[in-house]
Amino acid sequence: MIVLPEDKNIMLLLPPEDAKQVLIALFSNEGDLPKMTPLANMAYTAVKSKSDRISKTKSSAGKLGGAPKNNHNAKKQAEQAETTKTSTPQKKQAKQPTVTDTVTDTVSDTVTDTKDIESGAAAPTPDKRNKFGEYGRVRLTDAEYQRMIGEYGEGVVRHYISIVDERAQQTGNKNRWKDWNLTVRRAIREKWGGEYTPEPTTQPSPQKFEMKPDTQVTQNTKPDEFLDELRAGLAYAKRGASP
Repeated sequence: MIVLPEDKNIMLLLPPEDAKQVLIALFSNEGDLPKMTPLANMAYTAVKSKSDRISKTKSSAGKLGGAPKNNHNAKKQAEQAETTKTSTPQKKQAKQPTVTDTVTDTVSDTVTDTKDIESGAAAPTPDKRNKFGEYGRVRLTDAEYQRMIGEYGEGVVRHYISIVDERAQQTGNKNRWKDWNLTVRRAIREKWGGEYTPEPTTQPSPQKFEMKPDTQVTQNTKPDEFLDELRAGLAYAKRGASP
């Protein structure tokens, strides 16, 4: 069994318990492997296959042997081959991914995905765009709509959304508007359809209280009757002046 130093990167990416299972399996007989998790089994398979391939390569090289001692022809041929290799430009080959790189990336992705699942993290989703206007042509997110209201006021925003919505409906959106947030802001700046004028709010005018024509204060008027009449008049005037 040959375990290279770079296999340390794979072990560091694994949870401690999984790394322990891989190390035990590497130094166990193939028929007596311990029970492993899917993640540990994947890492063990990658390291073991690389180790077996290196061992097989070294074994084949040893069987071929070398040239006999003091073989000058073999030495001369080796020198010529080295000279040819130096003088002939070699085509640079693209770096091929090694087993270590592949396993490292795979294990990293798997560990990251596992942590995301355990933490309950969900993939980000784009903000939902809601329909605005009578015909629903204008599409804005809640954040865009609230931001415009904070800048221009709700009355202004609703007024120019209605104008943009009607123009898009009438022309079949021939202007190919897509960024509705930008289009509505442009309508507000350029005052499409004229400047927005809020509708005036009408307040009921206070009613004037008039004393009855036959109400006169004379010497014969009783104080209680006069006070009752005055109180009724004040109450009536107060009701008429309230909004």
